[in-house]
Amino acid sequence: MRLAQALRAAGHHPDLRLLAGGDHLWVSLCEQDVEDCYVRTVDFARRCTRDAEEAP
Repeated sequence: MRLAQALRAAGHHPDLRLLAGGDHLWVSLCEQDVEDCYVRTVDFARRCTRDAEEAP
């Protein structure tokens, strides 16, 4: 949650999604939730990288 706050303060738009039973490493999540988290994480990283590359 602190990372999401810091990213928002820096002008990014993270999609913070808290899942019941999940921990920081996604260990206790079902396979579908792990895959969803991974895809969302990679998508966010790509958006941030693209935005940084496009900045003057």
